Amino acid sequence: KKHVFVTTLLSECAKYDSVPEEYVPKERPEIKERPNYFWWLMDSKVRDHFVIRHGKETQVFWNDPFEHKSDNGRVLSYGGE
Repeated sequence: KKHVFVTTLLSECAKYDSVPEEYVPKERPEIKERPNYFWWLMDSKVRDHFVIRHGKETQVFWNDPFEHKSDNGRVLSYGGE
């Protein structure tokens, strides 16, 4: 048979017996504003952008869902490492 016998120490019972009757919530720490590390991904027109790399050229495109078109963005040249 696979029975498990569980016991509780008397010191644990005394700890739970000393809990006050009325609940007192803990004081919450003040929430600090974190810096937005993704500010460069945000766009004022709420457009998505995507990047296409071919050889040493990189092109950034903007996808505008409200106007249903894609705009060419910047064309960057990559010199290599």
